[in-house]
Amino acid sequence: MNPTEKGFVERWSDIISSVEKTLIPIEYVKRVRVNNTDDETPKTIDIEEMKERGLTRETIESIYYDSLFGEKVDDIDFYVDINAVACTVQRETNKLLNLDQDL
Repeated sequence: MNPTEKGFVERWSDIISSVEKTLIPIEYVKRVRVNNTDDETPKTIDIEEMKERGLTRETIESIYYDSLFGEKVDDIDFYVDINAVACTVQRETNKLLNLDQDL
């Protein structure tokens, strides 16, 4: 599978949607919506926007983890960067397949 192929992201979107997600590394998250037990208004953390503003990885992770574990969380919705996940998995798969050819 090649990331430039037609339908590449759509196929990965289907795969990722079927996986239960409880905590995702920051490099694969676009946004997080946190619903707190004590607050009726969901809180959205726009990770993608923070990256665009040039915040450091450490700052983003601090905000991200504080939001997930700092309050009484009722529900979390992750908006995954499908392209980032697909490219990483595909790259690692390609490495494994190339490794097998050398055996």
